[in-house]
Amino acid sequence: IYINADNKTDAIVAAVKSKKYRRIYLAPEQLIANDIRQLCKDPVWSKDVIAYIIDEAHVVMQWGGSFRPVYQMLSDLRHIGAGKILIMPVTATLSLRMYHELVEILELKDPAIVNMGCQRPNIHLRI
Repeated sequence: IYINADNKTDAIVAAVKSKKYRRIYLAPEQLIANDIRQLCKDPVWSKDVIAYIIDEAHVVMQWGGSFRPVYQMLSDLRHIGAGKILIMPVTATLSLRMYHELVEILELKDPAIVNMGCQRPNIHLRI
């Protein structure tokens, strides 16, 4: 399920609390929102969380606080939840400078890097 400000309801939050969904995609604002944040702090609920995946992670640096201030709060993910939860930023457009900024902003410790390169044989442009 994907949760953002437009579709979030009490029923959806209740379904998330009951662990109805195995994958929950949240807009950053929802992950930092009080009700979801409290849920992530609950050790009984969060023990089953294996990762916070931040899609389009380059946006954290490119637009960051000026576009969506909550992006600057994503490092808080490290401090909520039970045990060690993987923080996995993913992006297809991250420069080396942005990589170092992202590591600092998200407080990543010895991050593993998977770089698939720029070649995408399955993508074609025809004019």
